[in-house]
Amino acid sequence: VWDATSGQEMLTLKGHSSPDMSVAFSPDGRRLAGASVDGTVTVWDATSGQESLTLKGHAGSVTSVAFSPDGKRLASASTDQTVKVWDATSGAESLTLKGHTGVVSSVAFSPDGRRLASASFDQTVKVWDASPWTPELRAEREALSLIHFLRDQGKAKAEWLDAITADQTISEPVRQRALQFAREWKVTEVSNPPVASDPSPVPEVTPEQKLRNILRNGSFDESETDPHWTVKSYLQNKGAASVQEGVAHDGKHAVQLATTEADDAEYTQKVTIKPNTQYLLSGWIKTKDVTIAQDGGTMGASLSISGTSESSRSLVGTNDWTYATLKFNSGDRTELELGPRLGHNGSTCTGTAWFDDLCLIELTEPAVEK
Repeated sequence: VWDATSGQEMLTLKGHSSPDMSVAFSPDGRRLAGASVDGTVTVWDATSGQESLTLKGHAGSVTSVAFSPDGKRLASASTDQTVKVWDATSGAESLTLKGHTGVVSSVAFSPDGRRLASASFDQTVKVWDASPWTPELRAEREALSLIHFLRDQGKAKAEWLDAITADQTISEPVRQRALQFAREWKVTEVSNPPVASDPSPVPEVTPEQKLRNILRNGSFDESETDPHWTVKSYLQNKGAASVQEGVAHDGKHAVQLATTEADDAEYTQKVTIKPNTQYLLSGWIKTKDVTIAQDGGTMGASLSISGTSESSRSLVGTNDWTYATLKFNSGDRTELELGPRLGHNGSTCTGTAWFDDLCLIELTEPAVEK
Protein backbone atom coordinates (compact mmCIF):
# COMPACT_ATOMS: atom_id res chain seq x y z
CA VAL A 1 0.00 0.00 0.00
CA TRP A 2 1.40 3.36 -1.07
CA ASP A 3 0.73 6.97 -0.14
CA ALA A 4 -1.03 8.23 -3.26
CA THR A 5 0.38 11.73 -2.81
CA SER A 6 4.02 11.17 -1.86
CA GLY A 7 4.50 7.72 -3.37
CA GLN A 8 5.90 6.42 -0.08
CA GLU A 9 5.38 2.73 0.70
CA MET A 10 3.16 2.38 3.80
CA LEU A 11 2.38 -1.36 4.08
CA THR A 12 3.39 -4.72 2.62
CA LEU A 13 0.63 -7.28 3.07
CA LYS A 14 1.50 -10.96 3.14
CA GLY A 15 -0.60 -14.11 3.41
CA HIS A 16 -1.08 -15.53 -0.04
CA SER A 17 1.04 -18.42 -1.29
CA SER A 18 0.69 -17.36 -4.94
CA PRO A 19 0.51 -14.04 -6.81
CA ASP A 20 -2.43 -11.69 -6.31
CA MET A 21 -4.68 -11.00 -9.30
CA SER A 22 -6.82 -8.18 -7.93
CA VAL A 23 -7.21 -5.88 -4.90
CA ALA A 24 -10.05 -3.66 -3.70
CA PHE A 25 -10.56 -1.23 -0.81
CA SER A 26 -13.79 -1.33 1.21
CA PRO A 27 -15.99 1.77 0.73
CA ASP A 28 -14.82 3.23 4.06
CA GLY A 29 -11.16 2.58 3.17
CA ARG A 30 -10.52 0.61 6.37
CA ARG A 31 -10.12 -2.81 4.76
CA LEU A 32 -8.35 -4.18 1.71
CA ALA A 33 -9.24 -7.42 -0.08
CA GLY A 34 -6.88 -9.37 -2.31
CA ALA A 35 -7.73 -12.12 -4.83
CA SER A 36 -5.04 -14.75 -5.36
CA VAL A 37 -3.99 -17.49 -7.74
CA ASP A 38 -3.93 -19.77 -4.67
CA GLY A 39 -7.74 -19.82 -4.79
CA THR A 40 -8.37 -17.62 -1.75
CA VAL A 41 -9.47 -14.08 -0.95
CA THR A 42 -7.71 -12.39 1.97
CA VAL A 43 -8.99 -9.30 3.81
CA TRP A 44 -6.55 -7.09 5.71
CA ASP A 45 -6.89 -4.09 8.01
CA ALA A 46 -5.74 -1.29 5.71
CA THR A 47 -4.17 0.63 8.60
CA SER A 48 -2.33 -2.04 10.59
CA GLY A 49 -1.88 -4.61 7.80
CA GLN A 50 -3.29 -7.34 10.06
CA GLU A 51 -5.07 -10.18 8.26
CA SER A 52 -8.73 -10.40 9.34
CA LEU A 53 -10.30 -12.95 6.97
CA THR A 54 -9.31 -15.69 4.53
CA LEU A 55 -12.12 -16.82 2.24
CA LYS A 56 -11.86 -20.32 0.80
CA GLY A 57 -14.33 -22.00 -1.55
CA HIS A 58 -13.27 -21.51 -5.15
CA ALA A 59 -11.95 -24.51 -7.07
CA GLY A 60 -9.59 -22.34 -9.13
CA SER A 61 -7.60 -19.13 -9.04
CA VAL A 62 -9.48 -16.02 -7.88
CA THR A 63 -9.22 -13.34 -10.56
CA SER A 64 -11.20 -10.39 -9.21
CA VAL A 65 -12.70 -9.10 -5.98
CA ALA A 66 -15.13 -6.27 -5.12
CA PHE A 67 -16.83 -4.89 -2.03
CA SER A 68 -20.55 -4.06 -2.04
CA PRO A 69 -21.34 -0.35 -1.65
CA ASP A 70 -22.28 -0.83 2.01
CA GLY A 71 -19.09 -2.82 2.69
CA LYS A 72 -21.04 -5.76 4.12
CA ARG A 73 -20.40 -8.20 1.26
CA LEU A 74 -17.55 -9.26 -0.97
CA ALA A 75 -17.82 -10.71 -4.48
CA SER A 76 -15.10 -12.82 -6.06
CA ALA A 77 -14.60 -14.19 -9.58
CA SER A 78 -12.63 -17.29 -10.47
CA THR A 79 -11.17 -19.49 -13.17
CA ASP A 80 -13.62 -22.15 -11.91
CA GLN A 81 -16.26 -20.24 -13.95
CA THR A 82 -18.19 -19.05 -10.89
CA VAL A 83 -18.82 -15.88 -8.91
CA LYS A 84 -19.15 -16.13 -5.14
CA VAL A 85 -20.63 -13.62 -2.69
CA TRP A 86 -19.36 -13.59 0.90
CA ASP A 87 -20.27 -11.94 4.18
CA ALA A 88 -17.43 -9.43 4.61
CA THR A 89 -17.60 -9.63 8.41
CA SER A 90 -17.92 -13.36 9.13
CA GLY A 91 -16.45 -14.70 5.89
CA ALA A 92 -19.46 -16.98 5.33
CA GLU A 93 -20.24 -17.83 1.70
CA SER A 94 -23.77 -16.64 0.88
CA LEU A 95 -24.14 -17.16 -2.89
CA THR A 96 -22.53 -19.11 -5.70
CA LEU A 97 -23.46 -17.84 -9.16
CA LYS A 98 -23.07 -20.29 -12.04
CA GLY A 99 -23.70 -19.72 -15.74
CA HIS A 100 -20.43 -18.75 -17.40
CA THR A 101 -18.65 -21.31 -19.57
CA GLY A 102 -15.22 -19.70 -19.34
CA VAL A 103 -12.93 -18.04 -16.81
CA VAL A 104 -14.70 -15.19 -14.97
CA SER A 105 -12.26 -12.29 -15.08
CA SER A 106 -14.02 -9.40 -13.34
CA VAL A 107 -16.89 -8.56 -10.96
CA ALA A 108 -18.57 -5.32 -9.89
CA PHE A 109 -21.59 -4.41 -7.73
CA SER A 110 -24.25 -1.94 -8.89
CA PRO A 111 -24.39 1.34 -6.88
CA ASP A 112 -27.35 0.05 -4.84
CA GLY A 113 -25.70 -3.33 -4.20
CA ARG A 114 -28.67 -5.30 -5.53
CA ARG A 115 -27.03 -6.46 -8.74
CA LEU A 116 -23.66 -7.91 -9.62
CA ALA A 117 -22.03 -7.86 -13.06
CA SER A 118 -19.45 -10.42 -14.15
CA ALA A 119 -17.26 -10.51 -17.25
CA SER A 120 -15.94 -13.76 -18.68
CA PHE A 121 -13.60 -15.23 -21.27
CA ASP A 122 -16.74 -16.83 -22.76
CA GLN A 123 -17.29 -13.34 -24.28
CA THR A 124 -20.34 -12.53 -22.17
CA VAL A 125 -21.22 -10.17 -19.36
CA LYS A 126 -23.85 -11.45 -16.93
CA VAL A 127 -25.89 -9.40 -14.46
CA TRP A 128 -27.06 -11.28 -11.36
CA ASP A 129 -29.50 -10.64 -8.55
CA ALA A 130 -27.12 -10.11 -5.61
CA SER A 131 -29.74 -9.46 -2.96
CA PRO A 132 -28.65 -10.56 0.54
CA TRP A 133 -29.82 -14.06 1.48
CA THR A 134 -32.65 -13.20 3.88
CA PRO A 135 -35.36 -15.54 5.27
CA GLU A 136 -37.81 -13.82 2.94
CA LEU A 137 -35.61 -14.44 -0.10
CA ARG A 138 -35.04 -18.06 0.94
CA ALA A 139 -38.82 -18.55 1.16
CA GLU A 140 -39.23 -16.97 -2.26
CA ARG A 141 -36.60 -19.23 -3.86
CA GLU A 142 -38.10 -22.35 -2.25
CA ALA A 143 -41.58 -21.32 -3.38
CA LEU A 144 -40.39 -20.80 -6.94
CA SER A 145 -38.66 -24.18 -6.87
CA LEU A 146 -41.93 -25.79 -5.78
CA ILE A 147 -43.88 -24.03 -8.54
CA HIS A 148 -41.36 -25.19 -11.16
CA PHE A 149 -41.61 -28.75 -9.82
CA LEU A 150 -45.41 -28.74 -10.10
CA ARG A 151 -45.26 -27.16 -13.55
CA ASP A 152 -42.74 -29.73 -14.82
CA GLN A 153 -45.04 -32.52 -13.67
CA GLY A 154 -47.63 -31.23 -16.13
CA LYS A 155 -50.18 -30.40 -13.42
CA ALA A 156 -52.94 -27.86 -14.03
CA LYS A 157 -52.87 -24.61 -12.04
CA ALA A 158 -55.84 -25.72 -9.93
CA GLU A 159 -53.87 -28.79 -8.91
CA TRP A 160 -50.91 -26.57 -7.92
CA LEU A 161 -53.06 -24.81 -5.33
CA ASP A 162 -54.35 -28.10 -3.90
CA ALA A 163 -50.85 -29.61 -3.74
CA ILE A 164 -49.33 -26.53 -2.06
CA THR A 165 -52.14 -26.33 0.50
CA ALA A 166 -51.89 -30.04 1.35
CA ASP A 167 -48.08 -30.24 1.57
CA GLN A 168 -47.14 -30.57 5.24
CA THR A 169 -43.37 -30.59 4.58
CA ILE A 170 -43.05 -26.88 3.72
CA SER A 171 -42.98 -23.90 6.06
CA GLU A 172 -45.88 -21.46 6.22
CA PRO A 173 -43.90 -18.56 4.64
CA VAL A 174 -42.99 -20.82 1.69
CA ARG A 175 -46.62 -21.98 1.40
CA GLN A 176 -48.02 -18.44 1.29
CA ARG A 177 -45.43 -17.29 -1.24
CA ALA A 178 -46.01 -20.37 -3.41
CA LEU A 179 -49.79 -19.83 -3.33
CA GLN A 180 -49.22 -16.23 -4.43
CA PHE A 181 -46.95 -17.35 -7.28
CA ALA A 182 -49.46 -20.04 -8.31
CA ARG A 183 -52.34 -17.56 -8.51
CA GLU A 184 -50.26 -15.06 -10.52
CA TRP A 185 -48.50 -17.58 -12.76
CA LYS A 186 -49.34 -17.31 -16.47
CA VAL A 187 -49.45 -20.70 -18.14
CA THR A 188 -48.40 -20.79 -21.78
CA GLU A 189 -49.44 -23.81 -23.79
CA VAL A 190 -46.51 -25.32 -25.69
CA SER A 191 -46.86 -27.73 -28.61
CA ASN A 192 -45.50 -31.16 -27.71
CA PRO A 193 -43.75 -30.14 -24.46
CA PRO A 194 -41.41 -32.59 -22.73
CA VAL A 195 -43.06 -33.82 -19.54
CA ALA A 196 -41.00 -34.40 -16.41
CA SER A 197 -41.09 -37.21 -13.90
CA ASP A 198 -44.41 -38.95 -13.28
CA PRO A 199 -44.73 -39.24 -9.48
CA SER A 200 -46.96 -42.32 -9.57
CA PRO A 201 -45.27 -45.55 -8.36
CA VAL A 202 -43.81 -47.75 -11.08
CA PRO A 203 -43.17 -51.46 -10.44
CA GLU A 204 -39.66 -52.77 -11.02
CA VAL A 205 -39.11 -53.59 -14.69
CA THR A 206 -39.36 -57.26 -15.55
CA PRO A 207 -36.60 -59.38 -17.16
CA GLU A 208 -38.63 -59.30 -20.38
CA GLN A 209 -38.76 -55.51 -20.33
CA LYS A 210 -35.00 -55.32 -19.65
CA LEU A 211 -34.43 -57.00 -23.01
CA ARG A 212 -35.65 -53.73 -24.55
CA ASN A 213 -33.07 -51.65 -22.63
CA ILE A 214 -31.87 -48.76 -24.80
CA LEU A 215 -28.87 -48.08 -22.55
CA ARG A 216 -25.61 -49.85 -23.29
CA ASN A 217 -23.95 -51.54 -20.32
CA GLY A 218 -26.51 -50.33 -17.80
CA SER A 219 -25.22 -52.96 -15.35
CA PHE A 220 -21.61 -51.66 -15.65
CA ASP A 221 -20.41 -55.28 -15.78
CA GLU A 222 -19.19 -55.29 -19.39
CA SER A 223 -16.25 -52.90 -18.99
CA GLU A 224 -14.80 -50.57 -16.37
CA THR A 225 -13.87 -48.02 -19.07
CA ASP A 226 -16.99 -48.04 -21.23
CA PRO A 227 -16.81 -45.42 -24.05
CA HIS A 228 -20.59 -45.07 -24.04
CA TRP A 229 -20.55 -43.43 -20.59
CA THR A 230 -19.13 -39.93 -19.95
CA VAL A 231 -18.12 -38.24 -16.70
CA LYS A 232 -19.40 -34.67 -16.21
CA SER A 233 -18.50 -32.56 -13.18
CA TYR A 234 -19.16 -28.96 -12.23
CA LEU A 235 -15.68 -28.93 -10.63
CA GLN A 236 -14.20 -30.50 -13.78
CA ASN A 237 -13.27 -33.55 -11.71
CA LYS A 238 -12.97 -36.49 -14.10
CA GLY A 239 -12.32 -38.76 -11.11
CA ALA A 240 -15.78 -38.06 -9.69
CA ALA A 241 -17.12 -41.26 -11.32
CA SER A 242 -15.64 -44.74 -11.22
CA VAL A 243 -16.82 -48.31 -11.72
CA GLN A 244 -16.48 -50.22 -8.44
CA GLU A 245 -16.45 -53.93 -7.68
CA GLY A 246 -18.01 -55.44 -4.57
CA VAL A 247 -20.84 -52.95 -4.00
CA ALA A 248 -23.19 -53.95 -6.83
CA HIS A 249 -26.92 -54.37 -6.39
CA ASP A 250 -26.76 -57.20 -8.91
CA GLY A 251 -23.78 -58.67 -10.74
CA LYS A 252 -20.23 -57.57 -9.94
CA HIS A 253 -20.01 -53.83 -10.55
CA ALA A 254 -21.76 -50.53 -9.85
CA VAL A 255 -20.82 -47.00 -10.81
CA GLN A 256 -19.79 -44.70 -7.97
CA LEU A 257 -20.13 -40.90 -7.86
CA ALA A 258 -18.14 -39.43 -4.98
CA THR A 259 -16.90 -36.01 -3.92
CA THR A 260 -15.61 -34.34 -0.77
CA GLU A 261 -16.13 -30.87 -2.27
CA ALA A 262 -19.49 -29.40 -3.27
CA ASP A 263 -20.03 -30.69 -6.80
CA ASP A 264 -22.67 -31.61 -9.37
CA ALA A 265 -21.37 -34.87 -10.89
CA GLU A 266 -22.97 -36.97 -13.63
CA TYR A 267 -22.24 -40.21 -15.46
CA THR A 268 -24.17 -39.87 -18.70
CA GLN A 269 -24.93 -41.71 -21.91
CA LYS A 270 -26.36 -40.23 -25.11
CA VAL A 271 -29.32 -42.12 -26.52
CA THR A 272 -31.52 -41.74 -29.58
CA ILE A 273 -35.25 -41.68 -28.85
CA LYS A 274 -38.56 -41.28 -30.66
CA PRO A 275 -40.42 -37.97 -30.37
CA ASN A 276 -43.75 -37.77 -28.51
CA THR A 277 -43.13 -41.11 -26.82
CA GLN A 278 -43.37 -42.21 -23.20
CA TYR A 279 -40.18 -43.64 -21.64
CA LEU A 280 -39.14 -45.09 -18.31
CA LEU A 281 -35.63 -44.67 -16.86
CA SER A 282 -35.07 -46.91 -13.84
CA GLY A 283 -32.25 -48.13 -11.63
CA TRP A 284 -31.00 -48.69 -8.10
CA ILE A 285 -29.28 -46.09 -5.90
CA LYS A 286 -27.28 -46.52 -2.70
CA THR A 287 -25.89 -43.55 -0.74
CA LYS A 288 -23.49 -42.77 2.07
CA ASP A 289 -23.32 -39.36 3.80
CA VAL A 290 -24.84 -37.49 0.85
CA THR A 291 -25.32 -33.87 1.92
CA ILE A 292 -26.75 -30.95 -0.05
CA ALA A 293 -24.03 -28.31 0.26
CA GLN A 294 -25.66 -25.39 -1.54
CA ASP A 295 -28.15 -23.05 0.12
CA GLY A 296 -31.58 -23.56 -1.40
CA GLY A 297 -30.57 -26.89 -2.96
CA THR A 298 -33.06 -29.77 -3.02
CA MET A 299 -31.38 -32.56 -5.00
CA GLY A 300 -29.05 -35.31 -3.78
CA ALA A 301 -28.48 -38.59 -5.68
CA SER A 302 -30.89 -39.29 -8.52
CA LEU A 303 -31.38 -40.48 -12.09
CA SER A 304 -31.48 -37.41 -14.30
CA ILE A 305 -31.83 -36.12 -17.85
CA SER A 306 -28.83 -33.86 -18.30
CA GLY A 307 -29.53 -30.20 -19.00
CA THR A 308 -33.13 -30.38 -17.73
CA SER A 309 -35.01 -30.37 -14.43
CA GLU A 310 -36.27 -33.92 -15.09
CA SER A 311 -35.09 -36.38 -12.48
CA SER A 312 -36.18 -39.29 -10.32
CA ARG A 313 -36.74 -39.01 -6.59
CA SER A 314 -33.63 -37.75 -4.82
CA LEU A 315 -31.79 -39.54 -2.00
CA VAL A 316 -29.79 -37.77 0.72
CA GLY A 317 -28.04 -39.11 3.80
CA THR A 318 -27.22 -42.83 3.99
CA ASN A 319 -29.53 -45.31 2.26
CA ASP A 320 -29.34 -48.97 1.25
CA TRP A 321 -30.19 -49.91 -2.33
CA THR A 322 -33.36 -48.03 -3.33
CA TYR A 323 -35.31 -48.40 -6.57
CA ALA A 324 -35.74 -45.11 -8.48
CA THR A 325 -37.69 -44.29 -11.62
CA LEU A 326 -38.17 -41.38 -13.99
CA LYS A 327 -41.15 -41.61 -16.35
CA PHE A 328 -41.16 -38.92 -19.02
CA ASN A 329 -42.46 -37.95 -22.44
CA SER A 330 -39.86 -37.13 -25.08
CA GLY A 331 -41.86 -34.25 -26.58
CA ASP A 332 -40.05 -32.96 -29.67
CA ARG A 333 -36.71 -34.45 -28.63
CA THR A 334 -34.89 -37.14 -30.62
CA GLU A 335 -31.71 -37.38 -28.51
CA LEU A 336 -31.08 -37.26 -24.78
CA GLU A 337 -28.14 -37.44 -22.41
CA LEU A 338 -29.05 -39.09 -19.12
CA GLY A 339 -27.81 -41.24 -16.26
CA PRO A 340 -26.78 -41.19 -12.58
CA ARG A 341 -26.28 -37.82 -10.90
CA LEU A 342 -25.00 -36.57 -7.54
CA GLY A 343 -26.19 -33.00 -7.18
CA HIS A 344 -28.04 -30.82 -9.66
CA ASN A 345 -28.22 -27.27 -10.99
CA GLY A 346 -28.27 -25.05 -7.90
CA SER A 347 -27.87 -28.07 -5.62
CA THR A 348 -24.23 -29.12 -5.29
CA CYS A 349 -23.52 -32.07 -2.98
CA THR A 350 -20.88 -33.95 -1.07
CA GLY A 351 -20.84 -37.65 -0.26
CA THR A 352 -20.90 -40.95 -2.12
CA ALA A 353 -23.59 -42.63 -4.22
CA TRP A 354 -23.62 -45.90 -6.13
CA PHE A 355 -25.87 -46.72 -9.08
CA ASP A 356 -26.63 -50.08 -10.70
CA ASP A 357 -28.95 -51.92 -13.11
CA LEU A 358 -29.91 -48.83 -15.12
CA CYS A 359 -32.58 -49.40 -17.72
CA LEU A 360 -34.29 -47.15 -20.27
CA ILE A 361 -37.30 -48.58 -22.07
CA GLU A 362 -40.03 -47.28 -24.31
CA LEU A 363 -43.40 -47.61 -22.61
CA THR A 364 -45.40 -49.06 -25.46
CA GLU A 365 -47.62 -50.50 -22.76
CA PRO A 366 -47.86 -49.99 -18.97
CA ALA A 367 -45.18 -51.62 -16.84
CA VAL A 368 -46.26 -55.13 -15.83
CA GLU A 369 -46.70 -55.67 -12.12
CA LYS A 370 -45.15 -58.70 -10.45
